[in-house]
Amino acid sequence: MIGPVPLDGLRTAHAALHERLRPWSTGGALANFFGLDDADPAVVRTAYPEPVHRRLTELKAVYDPGNLFRLNFNIPPA
Repeated sequence: MIGPVPLDGLRTAHAALHERLRPWSTGGALANFFGLDDADPAVVRTAYPEPVHRRLTELKAVYDPGNLFRLNFNIPPA
């Protein structure tokens, strides 16, 4: 059985992957490629077109106005 991967090793591998993919970047982001340090709402916003992100914040204001579900890649309520 393989033991746990050191966290620093994961961060290094993640940064290297992003660097290798940079030539094909459109300036946005894919939530599936977010790393441990990408939970900032400003970074999460780059994964969605503006109308979609606005709609998600509106839905969050209705269904989670207290932002209980915030321990992931958070989209704060409107």
